[in-house]
Amino acid sequence: MWELTEWRRCASEGPNVARITRGGGPAIDVAGSVVLGLLHDLRAIARCRAAFGPRFALLERTSELLPAIRSRTVEILFLEPLDRCGNPTAPLVRRLRRVRRGLRVVVWMDLSARNVDELASLGNAGLDKVLICDTNDDVISLRQLLREGSLHRVVARAIEASGRVAQAHLFPLVKFLLEHANERVRVCEIETALGVGRRTLSRWAKDAGLRGIRAVRVRSRLLVAIGLVCCESHAPEEAALRAGFSSVAHLRGALDRHAHARTRDLATRPHLGHWCKRLFSSNRLEARRDHSDGGSRSTAERTRGFTRIRPLTPA
Repeated sequence: MWELTEWRRCASEGPNVARITRGGGPAIDVAGSVVLGLLHDLRAIARCRAAFGPRFALLERTSELLPAIRSRTVEILFLEPLDRCGNPTAPLVRRLRRVRRGLRVVVWMDLSARNVDELASLGNAGLDKVLICDTNDDVISLRQLLREGSLHRVVARAIEASGRVAQAHLFPLVKFLLEHANERVRVCEIETALGVGRRTLSRWAKDAGLRGIRAVRVRSRLLVAIGLVCCESHAPEEAALRAGFSSVAHLRGALDRHAHARTRDLATRPHLGHWCKRLFSSNRLEARRDHSDGGSRSTAERTRGFTRIRPLTPA
């Protein structure tokens, strides 16, 4: 049996390097792995290897897991309802949620009676998704999980950035719309989630200098799309669809109208905080300074708000 004897970070190779050294065997470098599997079913292992290739690392013991997930490159963990010894994995999932909240935990299972019995406990422990053998565990579906992971990361970054910029009373609305950027959420659903009425939501938006709920929704989607382009290297066409826009033309129009920029400007301003300030800062003077270096506004937009100075005439 493999035994965990040592785990260390190699500072010389960077902070993302994590190695698991097993007694009598070579060190397994999980730093380049995006997906980990604590699996023993050969069907699940084969599907993960086919879908993720070298980005997948298989762990053989539960004791290897906690050191391995400290590598910040790891995004998804696959496990089964029962480990190799037949013990439930729900307590492990609960512990993982305390150690690394951003890790996506996906349970792979067949429909045996013991697995089905464990499903409720796993749900209460905080699993993210369930894959059923030979139902939704094909290669395309598995790869889609990674794409969903990039959206999850961008939303988390956008929420953090907007919390530093948006007005305190507006932030709950911004946060909710960021979390549901790619969904068609009705205003009544927003009212229920936040516990306030439509008029209050509109007042929050207008007090922040925005026209209404729709403007906050569009800017939230726009921030997610910008994050997908700047932080995850998505093409604008893909980012538009994943952020909830109907097309890349819709994204470009929103970017021009609300951020006074074009898609090519995203390469020169790759920091999400910069765009968050443009979209949600309540300080109009600061927003005007940000716009002045964009170079994408018309003359009328750049001079809006300034009084024309008349030439002096002799007395």
